[in-house]
Amino acid sequence: MKKIILIITVLLVSIALVSCSGNEAKETELAKPAIAVKAELVKTETIEMKKNYTGSLKGEKQTTVYAKVSEAVESIDVREGDEVKANQKILLLDKTGPSSNYLQTRELYLNAKKQYEKMEYLYKEGAVSELDFDAAETDYKVKKASYDAASRLVEIESPIAGVVTSIDVSEGDFVQVGQKLATVANSEKLRVTFEVNPNEIASMKIGAKVSVLNEKTNSKTSGKISAIASSADPISRAFKVEAILENISKDLKPGMFVRIEYVAEILNDVIVIPRKAVQIRNEQDMVFVAFNGMAYLKAVELGADNNGDIVVLSGLQKSDTLITIGQEYLDDSTEIRITEIN
Repeated sequence: MKKIILIITVLLVSIALVSCSGNEAKETELAKPAIAVKAELVKTETIEMKKNYTGSLKGEKQTTVYAKVSEAVESIDVREGDEVKANQKILLLDKTGPSSNYLQTRELYLNAKKQYEKMEYLYKEGAVSELDFDAAETDYKVKKASYDAASRLVEIESPIAGVVTSIDVSEGDFVQVGQKLATVANSEKLRVTFEVNPNEIASMKIGAKVSVLNEKTNSKTSGKISAIASSADPISRAFKVEAILENISKDLKPGMFVRIEYVAEILNDVIVIPRKAVQIRNEQDMVFVAFNGMAYLKAVELGADNNGDIVVLSGLQKSDTLITIGQEYLDDSTEIRITEIN
């Protein structure tokens, strides 16, 4: 009997030891290391709510040159981007073509000039009457005007000083009356037109400041809104807005593609956090805050988005420790280790 009791006791002790060993193993398996995260202290600040748009620059004064006769392009004297003076020749059409009448008017002008100079000499010598001299002078002026007009038809000049923004023909092309030849824009003052969504147009005001970014030089030029469309474009459903800027540095050129920055609103004493810190859990915006080595989920109400940051309307308080990196690996009440805090 004693032997049976001893055997039973040994078995019970063995079972107890195995059970304890299993529990210790489970506890070891369940014990997880603290998750490393980065965080920042929540603070309030004043921010500018900026909106970005795109557009192409044009000269405030800009002119397009069209062909007035049908002739071939003989030569092009400028390139796109060149600066030209007012009345500077930019291209030449064929002077020998039948449409220009250049050669005929030139011959008539030279003959009239020669006759006028002859009559002028004779009139001073008293050899011809004043009536004959006046007739020669009138004929000379008429022929010169005709020749000048014919010259302007083939010797194409820039009506204004500025930058050549486009050359729309090539040497040898045969152009028709009314065909676009070139565009010249004055670059001292520039204008840019951009499209604004209907839900943003209310913030636009005449005279409001805009910044135009030259992405090649990473420089900004200030301008002012000069015009706002009263109705939306029927195709794009957007409102066209125009701004004027002084091109003092001459860095900007007509035809350049630029980004326009506009401060739509200034928010004072608001909490702003990185957009990446927000997690969507159970279809709700949530963030993790750190407290005593643990991460806790908090529901937040979000406001306006501002270039990667977002305004928090409620759910966070000043000096909360917001987890900004590593939050995707967390659950509520997870043990954490903060490696960096801003």
